Amino acid sequence: AASVARRVVAGYISYGFERVGEAAETINEIDRIMAAGFNWAPPSVLVDAMGAAAAVALIEGAQLTVPKALADAASAGRTAPFFVHPTMNPGKFFVAA
Repeated sequence: AASVARRVVAGYISYGFERVGEAAETINEIDRIMAAGFNWAPPSVLVDAMGAAAAVALIEGAQLTVPKALADAASAGRTAPFFVHPTMNPGKFFVAA
């Protein structure tokens, strides 16, 4: 069973990627909503940090729905980043200890 923290992260990533086509046309638009609207790390930043295959494994381990775009990226061995925002620094969402 996934720990609570892993399940929360898995749910957040799954939720964000599932909103593509519903709340926004692309994951980049979802990223902007989550980053600018809530000041949260965009879902694609988390996926880029762990890799698409690891994100899929995390979501599956939490017994949640794996979004199609993420499943497709993992099965294709995608290495290109999802997060593409030239004016937004993804480092701002992670505090160095």
